[in-house]
Amino acid sequence: MSRTLYCFALLLVLGCRERPRPSGPAPSASSAPAYRGSLFTYQPLRESLGKLRAAAGNRVEALELRIYADRLVLQARDPVRSNRVLEYVVRDGEAEKPVDVTLKGPGTLEDNLFPLGDVKLEAVPQLTLRALERVDERAGRINYVLIRRNLPVDTEVKMRVFISSPVRDGYLDADAEGHPLDDERALCARDGGRGR
Repeated sequence: MSRTLYCFALLLVLGCRERPRPSGPAPSASSAPAYRGSLFTYQPLRESLGKLRAAAGNRVEALELRIYADRLVLQARDPVRSNRVLEYVVRDGEAEKPVDVTLKGPGTLEDNLFPLGDVKLEAVPQLTLRALERVDERAGRINYVLIRRNLPVDTEVKMRVFISSPVRDGYLDADAEGHPLDDERALCARDGGRGR
């Protein structure tokens, strides 16, 4: 083997060596890359909600809010045209330009709207931890939190945390204050469908 080829091969081997792993706890299954951390934690959620309020206003009439680890997605009544719904997205700490939402389904917009200010959004981080504990604390992963009216069952505003895991998927329901519900709908889990 020529000296140049040998040096090149040696550089490749040295460059591919495994780097030392940092000590400390491994990241949780629910962690996801984000600009400053998961929105399932208090401070990043608070900062992103501030950006959302700046984009959508303080008196939001919401159709639904979805909270993912890396973004917020709000569908709300257009404050200028009351028969129109806009979708606001805050991703990586920045609000994107809102876009029109096409409404589908038999219900009326008025029946589905709720004041977002009436929902205790700061309860979301604790609620996601409780959902993981109840569904699958060891291997579960938070998919997202959905906040909307519980139609057609009732008109209450509910939070629902969706969890997936290799063992079983499930969700935890809570009221608008973030208190888990104690009835049979509070926790619904099913096998992950593996092997079927």
